[in-house]
Amino acid sequence: MVRALHDPSDAVHQRTHARIAWNKGLGRGTITPRSTAVCSVSNLSVPQATEWQRIGNQIDAAFVFADFVNVHRALHHAASTSQLFNCSVPTTSAYLLGVYRNRCCIFIGGIPIDRHSKKGSPVYFDSPCTCENNHMEDRKIAKNDPSTIPTQRSKFIEVTPSKMYGWPPLLGLNDKSTRQPQEQQWYKVTGRVVDVRVQEDADIHFELQDVTGTKRGHILAEVPLGRHWCDLRKTVFSWTTKGTRFKRFRAAARLQLQKQPVVTVWGKRFFDTHHARKNPLLNISNNNKTGILAAWEIHPVSAITADRSVIPHEVLGNHR
Repeated sequence: MVRALHDPSDAVHQRTHARIAWNKGLGRGTITPRSTAVCSVSNLSVPQATEWQRIGNQIDAAFVFADFVNVHRALHHAASTSQLFNCSVPTTSAYLLGVYRNRCCIFIGGIPIDRHSKKGSPVYFDSPCTCENNHMEDRKIAKNDPSTIPTQRSKFIEVTPSKMYGWPPLLGLNDKSTRQPQEQQWYKVTGRVVDVRVQEDADIHFELQDVTGTKRGHILAEVPLGRHWCDLRKTVFSWTTKGTRFKRFRAAARLQLQKQPVVTVWGKRFFDTHHARKNPLLNISNNNKTGILAAWEIHPVSAITADRSVIPHEVLGNHR
């Protein structure tokens, strides 16, 4: 199972970036902080050395205690979540390293960072977790909701792709709408993966149908770009002939599946009004011309659970 957990990284991530600037910049122009799972981040202007000395002292005083509190809060959440997903819990030292792996689950720290890129520039995927020139316009903030996944099973509604296909559309939305109350509900959807695509906004889409395949109606589950979605993205790429190590290629693209795994997706539902059929508004996505794809989707995916054979070795590490 893949599991996103991001609580403690606010303080750690901010202190790391500030320290990079303080230690390397010292007033000499600008630097670009390092991030391994985002397309790029904006340059950070560096004040003069004397100002950095003052800021550094404030950083140390403010974050030492915050790190301790946040990490222990996250570990408490992990302990609760482990009961939900039947996973073991990371140690404090392992959690501070950013990623903890065990046999069936992965705990990940991170905060998603968006890139603002000019529309029309070619978009390239360099790895499952890095790309170039990605851009997003419709409901960008609403889509990439970083909420922590609940630890109680009672918070989730179990549903099939065909049932989601039968839902009514969500009225009154436009491309700038915030996430609506109806899109705050958590769902657990089990289905068979029948299609995988990468888009120019850097999202990975995988299409799910009912496990039996006898009922009409498919849905999309989408994994955004960002540090705490990286291992989820590797998992989805592992189902395709691209694998997790590939040559740079251009998006948008449909990826060839080498298997059609049955997986369970955990996340909030989201209505893709931008691609929904209009006049009248329908719960049918124009992303599929056959009319079999719902405009309701799971976005963002917060966890994927499946048999261990579905999770790639590089994600599970030595605990496979």
